[in-house]
Amino acid sequence: MRYNIGDKVRFLNDVGGGTIVKYIDKGTVAVLNDDEFEIPVSIKELIAVKTGDYDAQKTTDDDNAYYEKIKAVEAEVEPEDDYEKDDDNIYTYLAFVPVNQKDLTESDLELHIINDSNYHVYYNVMIKFGAMHVSHPGKLEANSKFPLKTFKKELFNDMDSLVVQCMYYKNNPHDVKPNVSKEIKLNPVKFFRESSFTENDFFHENAYMITVFEEAKPETVQEMPEISNKEIKKAIQEKEFDSRRGKRPRKFQSSKRKEIREIDLHINELLDDTKGLSNTEMLEVQMKHFDEEMQKAIKEKVLKIVFIHGLGNGTLKMEVRKELDRKYKKYRHQDASFKEYGFGATMVYLH
Repeated sequence: MRYNIGDKVRFLNDVGGGTIVKYIDKGTVAVLNDDEFEIPVSIKELIAVKTGDYDAQKTTDDDNAYYEKIKAVEAEVEPEDDYEKDDDNIYTYLAFVPVNQKDLTESDLELHIINDSNYHVYYNVMIKFGAMHVSHPGKLEANSKFPLKTFKKELFNDMDSLVVQCMYYKNNPHDVKPNVSKEIKLNPVKFFRESSFTENDFFHENAYMITVFEEAKPETVQEMPEISNKEIKKAIQEKEFDSRRGKRPRKFQSSKRKEIREIDLHINELLDDTKGLSNTEMLEVQMKHFDEEMQKAIKEKVLKIVFIHGLGNGTLKMEVRKELDRKYKKYRHQDASFKEYGFGATMVYLH
């Protein structure tokens, strides 16, 4: 059946329904439910209640153009059965996809959740800003992905982490899969590095991929090859010859002196748990680590060292600069590369 934006529908295999507000791809629509959440649903899982623009948001020219494009594609492509992988394990990922692929380090980023499995999933992706969490819940069909939100690049200096919760199921009998609850710490520096955005199996565009959950595959046991008596005798003879000859010292090549060393001063990189610590105590931990790494880099004759302090409210950056001017004033320092680190890092020239 053909559905239009504005049609009221009910879910075939679930309780509830809502209004179709947009097409995600040729076989999936976004349904706005009574709680004002947009849920991605396969059109095969819907039953029409009413058609028309009843209370639905009005379609834009872009919506209509995209819908016409979908109809053109459907006219050319034969309908195919639901895709199902041979591997029945669970694989869930997040992906940050730059909107402007020509300028990866400056572009706004679109966050997607990817369900690369034969199971449907109820999910909630929470974005943590300080003590507050902003939830993005929904339901994702098997072997599909969904765009959650587009972020301005400057927001990443204020985002602490992502918390992902998932529950997997099938509509037919299936194995029980573990529920997932995982917190993913975010390093803002990575969003300013072009090398973070790579080719992948889920998008035509380069993306920064984050693994939420990969279900372990059973390890295959490799049989040990049989060893003949002749091979055993030869090995014993070689060992006796080596022992008579004596051990010779190994020669090691001196490692090349590292040109740039990066030190991340974000508190979540230094401590696993910050509960019970005040802001002053956390700053003391960060500055102690800064001093230790400076001493170590000087001793090891590192040429340059970059301290990643983030933007935040600027307190840590100010303390780092103050300590450099007081204790290490013989070493020149400046803002690190904006392309690599944004405004959140300081480079010190040691040698």
